[in-house]
Amino acid sequence: MENNLTAFGVAVIALFGVLISTYLTNKAADKRRLADQQAADKRRQEDQKAEGERRRADQDAAEKRRQEDIAAAEARRQQDRDDRGRERREQLDRELRISQRAAVAECIKTINSAARQIDKLVLEKAPSGNFNVEILEALKGAEILIYHQKAQDALILLDLEVYDAEIRVALEALWDALINESTALEKAKNQGGAEWLKEINNLTFPSADIQKKIRSLQVIAQLVLVEHPNNKIAAEPAQDDETAKKPIENHISSSRSSSCVTHASESVPHAPSSTTQST
Repeated sequence: MENNLTAFGVAVIALFGVLISTYLTNKAADKRRLADQQAADKRRQEDQKAEGERRRADQDAAEKRRQEDIAAAEARRQQDRDDRGRERREQLDRELRISQRAAVAECIKTINSAARQIDKLVLEKAPSGNFNVEILEALKGAEILIYHQKAQDALILLDLEVYDAEIRVALEALWDALINESTALEKAKNQGGAEWLKEINNLTFPSADIQKKIRSLQVIAQLVLVEHPNNKIAAEPAQDDETAKKPIENHISSSRSSSCVTHASESVPHAPSSTTQST
């Protein structure tokens, strides 16, 4: 009996030992599995984090390239706009210079044409068969005054067409010379008689001063308005220049009678090519 109890006790102890051993073994296995699972989760999280960072880096790089492409495209469009704007300004400048050059040529042609017509008009207006010197001189004086009016009218028209400050200075110098000469003639005419005839007789027409001013206007226009890449190009009229702002009409004498503007019948050249001529 005791042997049976002993055997039973031993069996129970062995069973408990097996159970405890199994429990400990299973617990250790669970602990290892948990550690492995945690390590796997950590690796997976790290991999996911690295993948997310790679995706964000790729997205950032793609966005940067897109922004660079947009900026480059906008820069090209802006350059195209700048090029077109520059071409338009250059075209407008060329057209403006051509217009001013034609206006100067027309003005000089009108003035010279009017000067060449004086002697012809004197002979046409002289009484038939009467070539009295005093009558011819008086007629010549009247025609010279008319010439001055025509020349001033031509300069007024030119003043409306030109914007370059240098040309306007030359234009105003010619205007002043015409005003001074016509004022002296008007004064002599008002005195009448011998003083008037003496003034006409002593007058060299066109005067050297007027010829010089006409030539100066022509030369300056040629230098300023000629199309040459080395010449300065003014994109806009020099409206801030004091000389450019001053209208030539301010010089008109209050005693000047109104006259019609003479237009030459010849075609207008593209550059002033006529030279001053004396009658």
